[in-house]
Amino acid sequence: MLAGMRLLATDLDGTLVFHHVVRQADAEALVRWRAAGNLLVLATGRSVRLVQHAVEVARAST
Repeated sequence: MLAGMRLLATDLDGTLVFHHVVRQADAEALVRWRAAGNLLVLATGRSVRLVQHAVEVARAST
């Protein structure tokens, strides 16, 4: 099941989130990444609540 699966680990602040916004193109790319069966890891020092909010914002923008 893991054969061919890839993992992307990324930071949030200044990488995906700029001024509390996830760019449309970035959100769409992450949706395509996950739809292809790959794993996405958000590596951050931010709280779980803030990460959940960022994910919700990204989902809403796609």
